[in-house]
Amino acid sequence: MVKKEIRKEYNKKRLDLTGEQLNEMTAAMLENFRSIRLEGVQLLLSYYPMTERKEFNVELCEQLHLLNNPSAQIAWPRLEDDMLTMRAVTVNKETILAQNRFNISEPVNGEIIQPQLIDAVFVPLLAFD
Repeated sequence: MVKKEIRKEYNKKRLDLTGEQLNEMTAAMLENFRSIRLEGVQLLLSYYPMTERKEFNVELCEQLHLLNNPSAQIAWPRLEDDMLTMRAVTVNKETILAQNRFNISEPVNGEIIQPQLIDAVFVPLLAFD
């Protein structure tokens, strides 16, 4: 099976989840995340979950990380105008978001973070082996 077919199949499986199933899976993922201590992770690159695609609400893990590490910062990617460059931009409750050309929410304002300062990255996955 080629990547395109696998993505199509697993996108359908995710979209077919009921609200209850999604809530149960979210609770299980959050419980698993509680057992992971990201000690020393001061700058975490994450992303905005696409709820219309029933993506996992990674913001719950971000908030848990901030609760355990109050001085930590969260950044999300922002695609630059050249459509080739991506920057890590800090986010907080006051961050203004806008949709990029791929309909992905990204920060308009915030501090641009140099890549070498990023301690950990949350990556959205659909399927893996």
